[in-house]
Amino acid sequence: MNSNVTLVKREFWEHRGAFLIMPAVLSGVIVLSMIVGLVLFNYAKINVDFSGDNLSIGFEEHDQGGSLDRDIEKKILIDRRGERQTSKKSEERHIVIQFDDGEVVELSDSEPQVESFFEKNKESLDSGLHGIHLAFVVTSWFVVMVYLLNTLYADRKDRSILFWKSMPISEARVVASKLVVGLVAVPLVATVASWVVQLVYAAMAMIVASQMDQNPWQVIAPNLHILSSFVSQLGLVLYISLWALPLCAWLLVASAYAKRSPFLTAVLPVIGILILEKLLFGSSYFGDWLGTHTPFNEGMMDTLVTNGAIHVTDSMNMVFGLLVASGLLVATVWLRNNRFEI
Repeated sequence: MNSNVTLVKREFWEHRGAFLIMPAVLSGVIVLSMIVGLVLFNYAKINVDFSGDNLSIGFEEHDQGGSLDRDIEKKILIDRRGERQTSKKSEERHIVIQFDDGEVVELSDSEPQVESFFEKNKESLDSGLHGIHLAFVVTSWFVVMVYLLNTLYADRKDRSILFWKSMPISEARVVASKLVVGLVAVPLVATVASWVVQLVYAAMAMIVASQMDQNPWQVIAPNLHILSSFVSQLGLVLYISLWALPLCAWLLVASAYAKRSPFLTAVLPVIGILILEKLLFGSSYFGDWLGTHTPFNEGMMDTLVTNGAIHVTDSMNMVFGLLVASGLLVATVWLRNNRFEI
């Protein structure tokens, strides 16, 4: 048991930048962006240009006599048809929102419309949680694929494989440790980092609500389903790993076999099979199957974006993928035992 833990620790020692520093940097960038947005919300002029006929959400504050007051100038809204909407000043904060269908909504700090606005847009609060987690998942899986593609090749290139072969540890355990690190440990670290940022996001949302003279425990807290989102995101770590297992096992095979470029070793056979199938049968079944077993397939991305329930839509596809992955991992262990030179 201790040797297995040591094998996992070894990967984190050798890839500290990708596994630990990367999530920390990404967390810092996202949190800093939220802080800047909060500062701009209070002290700056905001103009957001949406798509379609919609132009802006605009407001600005003015500094008079060295003190910051709440005199807000409402912006002139002109849609793409050139129609002037409105322009006026108020002694209160006004937020003007023009939607794609041409509807203009004006909200004020002193009006109950603000609370109504939060209520109507409560789903967008959870969307912020899902968007943050999506950024961490996509980034971590790019790191995982690069890691799996190079890890066994690097052991042979720097001759460290000779040291590990002198230890009483089987190659099957070495390969298994690298697979567990890539499929579980790295995505789990990224998920925990995303949880921290999501909590900061929730706190920021409550601060914004309080600055609009609303009770954040009434308009924000009930509409942020943090606990259920965390549970679902934790389940996604295992779910995505199972679906992506055939691809990850193939990357390990390429890493164990490659003489010069693991990337070309992994990509060229796949391209050859795709072209051969297309020429001989005019079909793309292999490409479609491979696409379903990438971490970024359409169904997986929909689940991440909406934080929807996890459904195994094709159990036979998953079982077949696991069988293929098992064969590839056996081949990886064999290559590890019999091909340890560059």
